[in-house]
Amino acid sequence: MTAIVLVALAVASRFAVRSPLWLDEALTVNIASLPVADIPGALRQDGHPPLYYFLLHYWIDFVGDGDSAVRALSGLFGLLSLPLAHIAGRRFGGRSAGRLAVAFVAVSPFAVRYSSEVRMYSLMTLLGLALWLSVETGLRRPSWLWTAVVTLLTAAILLTHYWGSAAVAAGFLWLVWARRSWVGAARVAAGRMLGALVAGGLLFLPWTPVLLDQLRHTGTPWATSPTPPTMVVRTMVALAGGDRTNVSLALLMVLSVVLAMGYGTERWESSTDRLPTAVVVPRGARDARRPVLVIVAVMTIGILMVTVADSAYEPRYSAVVFGAVAVVAALGMSRLEWRWAGALLALTVLTVSVLVDGDLVREERTQGRQVAEALEAAAPGDLVIFCPDQLGPATTRYLRTDVRAVAYPDLTDPRFVNWSDYAERMSGAEPDMVANRILEIAGGSGVWMVWQGGYRTLGDSCQRLELDLALRLGPGETVVAPAEEVFEPARLVRFPR
Repeated sequence: MTAIVLVALAVASRFAVRSPLWLDEALTVNIASLPVADIPGALRQDGHPPLYYFLLHYWIDFVGDGDSAVRALSGLFGLLSLPLAHIAGRRFGGRSAGRLAVAFVAVSPFAVRYSSEVRMYSLMTLLGLALWLSVETGLRRPSWLWTAVVTLLTAAILLTHYWGSAAVAAGFLWLVWARRSWVGAARVAAGRMLGALVAGGLLFLPWTPVLLDQLRHTGTPWATSPTPPTMVVRTMVALAGGDRTNVSLALLMVLSVVLAMGYGTERWESSTDRLPTAVVVPRGARDARRPVLVIVAVMTIGILMVTVADSAYEPRYSAVVFGAVAVVAALGMSRLEWRWAGALLALTVLTVSVLVDGDLVREERTQGRQVAEALEAAAPGDLVIFCPDQLGPATTRYLRTDVRAVAYPDLTDPRFVNWSDYAERMSGAEPDMVANRILEIAGGSGVWMVWQGGYRTLGDSCQRLELDLALRLGPGETVVAPAEEVFEPARLVRFPR
């Protein structure tokens, strides 16, 4: 019965979101909807590797491009992570930890959020778990089959998100150490897995020219680089579903205790002479060293990458180690000697998680659809300006096709955001000159403006653009006001004809 309830909660929470697609989701769908040959070129301006976009492209061909349809792919990846979480939990903590790991992933607000979003992060969790378990299995039972599996998974995780390189680098460094330290069959197995990681890296090489171009021109202009402690704190908060409610904060405190307990799980000594104790976990034993090592190593390398590159960090990047986090949490919940106490702790974590999930499912992520509905009042041929361009994808997805739309400052297709040299282009644009061009394009048609302040690199450009248009057309009327409770708010202004 418990298993049925958990599966029902996992499915419901991942497929029940009704909020319209926000910027990142809508932009992802727009890129994936391009012809396959055009996707790499679009990603030069977006800053991501291509695998998820290719998968989404064919998924759209199969199930359509409705909001629920495109989100279902991430939901599917999230559900596929459940059996892998069970295997990982059982491998490091026995049956109880296996069941608790599944339960944790099923209702975790972090997993629910990214399993209900049209982005690659639930795929990253799936691939992170699969790669970790495959390397472990390849060390236990060396074979060419597992070597091939690790090779393909390495290439897949590198081509899904660049934080996959942190996972591969961590595995590479650990296997180099293992090969130098181990002897006999263990050393051979480590060398084979090391070769598989290298081979997977070679499969990534054809994408390298695009990556180099992204490094030179794209970056992360939408945010600054935080300090390492800030990254850690933000990640912990994200695991609890964010800081939106007191329930989330309560979950954060409980999770902190559970993870600390998992880290303190007793170690064991192996009697096997085939592989070192760091590889083989006896049935029923509990040992958090490996999953903790995975978390610490991958996150440390990732944080170093962010710091050296002076790029932005978002907690969702940690999706690559979320499977290991689930195992440590499961070990923490199963550690108590009194069965009733352990059950109470697990029930507390899971119940509070479900409460946070309810908030996530009901959360409105954008006002894009609301703005598009208000634009039903526009006349055919009217012109809509989006400032900044980042507001375009979430609104144009629902906008009538007989209404023209352009994005500030280049007045290009608002379905896409060109992140190349973004800060330079935004700071170099002159709102008054852009206003003149808008009037030329509009001709005698009505002019509408969708805008919101506070975006990095734009300063007060959007406010100035509204003022410049008002000086030319007359004061605008606010049709839709930005809602503070919405993740991605927007304002719609209609100017006199």
